[in-house]
Amino acid sequence: MILNKVSPQASQVFKGELKYSTTCSKGHNINTETNPFLTLPLSLKDDNNSTFNVVSGFDNLFLTKSFIGDNLVYCEQCEKKTEATSECEMLESPHILVLLLKRFDFDYNTMSHFKSHRCNKMYNLCGIVNHMGGLRGGHYTATILCEEDETWYECNDSDVSKLGEQPFAANAGTYKYVQ
Repeated sequence: MILNKVSPQASQVFKGELKYSTTCSKGHNINTETNPFLTLPLSLKDDNNSTFNVVSGFDNLFLTKSFIGDNLVYCEQCEKKTEATSECEMLESPHILVLLLKRFDFDYNTMSHFKSHRCNKMYNLCGIVNHMGGLRGGHYTATILCEEDETWYECNDSDVSKLGEQPFAANAGTYKYVQ
């Protein structure tokens, strides 16, 4: 994580902690893990086929999910596949929460990624994260708008340079930070 290497103190304002736990229908703990996060990914996919909004995307992340029917989970204590529930809990919230609107999701029927075309909102652009490479790896750069002088800056690892024009390129691998 580049930010942590450049400035461990700065990265702490974005750091949170999530706890994932899976419990079988008899109450046995199948799995519990705690992980730090810097961004919270919100899927644009909506089961109701309604218009996406950030609040419902955030709520969906923390909904209890059920494993039933053909989607059972193995419980070592029960020694068999069983119905189960999985929960996500935010143990530590960051000072600044960064939400990542996931433009791609995974279709388990076709075993492939697909692009979502669900987000049609207007926002004030104040930052862009560019990804160069493929789904399995690559390099990121960031372009940010300084509020003090309304100037755009390009950040590439430890190099920061002032841009002469607005960076509104049609880049398919771009995540935008908006207010």
